[in-house]
Amino acid sequence: MSNKPLLTIVTPTLGNYSAYWLEQLLAIKGNVQFILVYPPEVKIRDIDDPRVTILISPYKGEMPQRFV
Repeated sequence: MSNKPLLTIVTPTLGNYSAYWLEQLLAIKGNVQFILVYPPEVKIRDIDDPRVTILISPYKGEMPQRFV
């Protein structure tokens, strides 16, 4: 059986999401990966979950972050 995720959720963020939102996101069960895309120069939250990958976009704005 492969460790490759069946589902990847990519979310552009400014990092101002609530603790509740993060808790609900990480409550998702199954073979899923979460990619949070931050703009440059934003404080990044430390998330202790191996399913979470953090990317820093060289661009500001939701649409350019999605293209990263």
